[in-house]
Amino acid sequence: MPSVASLEALQRAAADFTVTDLSVVIEPPALAAARRSLDESGLLLLGEVHGVRENPLIARALMQAFGLNGLALEWHEDLASVAGAFCAGEALADHPLLWSGDGRITAGHLAVLRERAAAGPLTLSLFDGTTGAGWSWSQRDEAMARRILAAPAAGAGTLVVA
Repeated sequence: MPSVASLEALQRAAADFTVTDLSVVIEPPALAAARRSLDESGLLLLGEVHGVRENPLIARALMQAFGLNGLALEWHEDLASVAGAFCAGEALADHPLLWSGDGRITAGHLAVLRERAAAGPLTLSLFDGTTGAGWSWSQRDEAMARRILAAPAAGAGTLVVA
């Protein structure tokens, strides 16, 4: 997976990332299931393989297709102020959690965040967090689910990307 080694390079890569429309075809059964999920919970879950270049574009396409202005990302909650300031047009501030290297935070994600925020109201929630020593994957997932449900946009049309 391509990576950048400095904050300046990450900002440059985000600025150079072309945010384009994807031609997404949603088959009728998937469309019905997605609408049902949004109607019942206000949430639509998108599973992603971290680090795939098209992930942020797919998230954007789904937000547009369903008219969603809430986005929940599996980024550590301690990045909320950094991401919020970036969405507001400020330069990206350095933070150790930007550099996990696992593909959850990419230049494409940053470019799409900035574009979505500029397009209209965006409610961003970050739902990963510090886990307890010895926690199982189930305990970690439960903690993330609690954060999603407690987020201000929960129930109001949010794409959850995990």
